[in-house]
Amino acid sequence: YITLYGIEFTGGRQTGLNINGGEFCRIDSCDISVVESNGGNISGQNNGIANSHIHHTGNGGVYVTGGDRDTLIHADNYVRNCEINDFALLTEANVYGVRLNDSVGNSVQNCEIYNAPFLAILFQGSENVMEYNVIHDVVLNTADVGAIYTGRDFRDHGNVIRYNQFYRLGSPIHEGLRPAAVFTDDGSSDLEVYGNVIGPLYDECHAFKVHAGQENHFYNNLFVD
Repeated sequence: YITLYGIEFTGGRQTGLNINGGEFCRIDSCDISVVESNGGNISGQNNGIANSHIHHTGNGGVYVTGGDRDTLIHADNYVRNCEINDFALLTEANVYGVRLNDSVGNSVQNCEIYNAPFLAILFQGSENVMEYNVIHDVVLNTADVGAIYTGRDFRDHGNVIRYNQFYRLGSPIHEGLRPAAVFTDDGSSDLEVYGNVIGPLYDECHAFKVHAGQENHFYNNLFVD
């Protein structure tokens, strides 16, 4: 039950902020920038970051974990109403605007994520929700990835990607780079993708890519240009 409100955090050699366990802790209306690692780490239960700006970080935006993979007890951690941009200044690959790592029942909602060479959201786990986000100008210098991406864990199920907007993905310069707006890779299954608006995209970019897996459902999405 601790809230950090309206504080600017800048100029650090490690992560901006950590909520390491606990319950009902919140970073609200803060500005996190110019840190060498990522902007923040969230774990525990019912913890999150909201209404904040995470930008100009060396190695990622916000990393979220929590929940129980065996019992499917939700952590209910969140990243909500945040602006996340320019989050890969030191490392161009394997850094993410938001990473839901080994997560159960966590969410990314109403965020704008943009201006990065790699992914906006990477998720691994079950029953996570990514909704009402605006994602643009990402995967600018990488191929075989998605602006929202998952892969390589057959246990993952019940994740939902809905009501997001994607545009200006991929590279306007480099031919042969083929990212996607949403990519479920290498056996990941039981994903629901609906109600999203995709496009316009750069020529080499796919809207969706499904690589093996089963019971992945893509429906009621709108493709522009």
